[in-house]
Amino acid sequence: MMQMALKWRKRVMILFDEWKTSTAGTYWAALIGVFLVAFVHQYLDRLLAPSSPLYQINLRSHRESKDGENSDDSQHRSSTLVRVLTTGVFFIRISLAYVSMLNAMTFNGGVFLAIVLGFTTGYIVFHTDLDEL
Repeated sequence: MMQMALKWRKRVMILFDEWKTSTAGTYWAALIGVFLVAFVHQYLDRLLAPSSPLYQINLRSHRESKDGENSDDSQHRSSTLVRVLTTGVFFIRISLAYVSMLNAMTFNGGVFLAIVLGFTTGYIVFHTDLDEL
């Protein structure tokens, strides 16, 4: 039976057999990488938020095509391009979320903290407006 307790060792295998840490330096490098994966996930999440520029461009082009203004071929291509772009961003974002989940399943305390700190720091940076604080 698999033990479900956090371990606090510097030796850990993250995702692949080739990504093993054996020294403090490789362990800290892995923690920074895991932190960045979670941090970038929050940035991509912000790109897909309703207030993001990508969403606003798509919304504006959709409204203009409904109103009949500028409903030419280039407007349709622009809207399609934005949809493809946002779909690509979503694909990368959800992939990073699953990678973070798999990283957490190493049951290493440092890896778990790096994930949580990455998500939290990303949320603070990308999802809070400093003017409203």
